[in-house]
Amino acid sequence: RVLLVGVTYFFGIAHANGTIDRIIEVTLAKVGHRTVLLPLVFFLLTAAISAMGSPLGGLVMAPIGMMVADKRAIDPMLMALSIGTGLSAGAFAPTSLFGIVTYGTAHQAGIDLNPFVLFVVALTVNLVLLVAAYVLFGGLKLLHRNVVTEPAVAIPA
Repeated sequence: RVLLVGVTYFFGIAHANGTIDRIIEVTLAKVGHRTVLLPLVFFLLTAAISAMGSPLGGLVMAPIGMMVADKRAIDPMLMALSIGTGLSAGAFAPTSLFGIVTYGTAHQAGIDLNPFVLFVVALTVNLVLLVAAYVLFGGLKLLHRNVVTEPAVAIPA
């Protein structure tokens, strides 16, 4: 229980001091004109934020993702699924609420569960779902479209 409070507190600090916003800005600047990578980048960013402790903390990515999808002409369903699958994957990290609760419940029930195996399974299943979303919602079309007239996010100097 103390771990849950500590992890949630850590996420709150990272959010309040602007660390999460800065990570998002720098990552988008690194992607640059490679629009095809944006859904994967949003998956990874959301998974990382969710793995910090508060699974629903990854929801901070939704408004940013939708703005970027609009600017880069990415199907909003693809971006939403990228964020949603990232949220689900990161939620089962050993440092996140769902991962901690699942491990604790399994341990109390006498089930031998490795928290890292739980995370890898969640990550793998959600990556498979992301690939399906790429195919179904126009991700493959992004391979042929790499020219962008404006950056996704401008980083202040």
